[in-house]
Amino acid sequence: MYEQKDTYEEMVEHLDSCRQKLLKNKSNELNVKIVLSELDEMQHKLKAYDEVFGRENYSPEEWGTFQAENPLRLCMMLIGRDPSKAFTLWGCFQNEIKKELRPGVLGQLLSSLPEDFVPAQATDWLRDLVVPVACAVDPEAVARIFDWVNISLERMEAAGEPEWISNAVRFVTTLLASLEMACHCTVDDLRLLGAEVVKAKLSNANFLKPLRSLVSSLEELRELGAKFKFHIPLHRLQQESKESLAMCMLSRVPTASLLPAALKSTILPYIRSRKLVADEILARYVE
Repeated sequence: MYEQKDTYEEMVEHLDSCRQKLLKNKSNELNVKIVLSELDEMQHKLKAYDEVFGRENYSPEEWGTFQAENPLRLCMMLIGRDPSKAFTLWGCFQNEIKKELRPGVLGQLLSSLPEDFVPAQATDWLRDLVVPVACAVDPEAVARIFDWVNISLERMEAAGEPEWISNAVRFVTTLLASLEMACHCTVDDLRLLGAEVVKAKLSNANFLKPLRSLVSSLEELRELGAKFKFHIPLHRLQQESKESLAMCMLSRVPTASLLPAALKSTILPYIRSRKLVADEILARYVE
């Protein structure tokens, strides 16, 4: 049963043959059940190998490592060089990984993602497989996710892709919805010790406040660019008030001759949309 074959198809055939022989063996039913259980696990791993790497890429050496290694450790080994394979592997072994997750592991996984990784590609993994589980075993899981989101957004902004803000809004909004959904999970849904404690923490009004604030900031950033033709770094926006943003808009007008047109096209519309008093803003500007 543990013999390595040269091709994936030969390995499948070999394990099927072992199963047939075991099912015919009536000499020691207890031992047969034990070996069948091991065979079930091996066939599950072989199928997972196909999903993660593809049967066309099978090699006896890699299969031997894959078969013997702990799924969570395999995931940690893969995530730095091929995140999509790590996510697929997690899905194949989610029940096994649930049992292995410990506080701090999620932070290690997220910090191992490549610098050029597109955060939105992790949405399904985080929403469906990580959030409902990690939040129940790691009290710091949400904080680690938030740290990773901030680092990822900094990289997205630095890359300067035209659609980075819209992509960021979609990603963070989806992630926030996943965490809010976890607030409504029952202990039976999570099926993990300590789930009630974590649920209570997630339900705390302030616990997800930074993520909600981040969504608002990103939406504000998008509107400023699209509607008012005003661009500002995300970290700067988070430090500014509505009044100071209006002052920034005024200060960016290069000459006095261009001020009337700028006021009409973007600055006054912004001031009105934020329910500010135009005369007060302009008075401060000319002081």
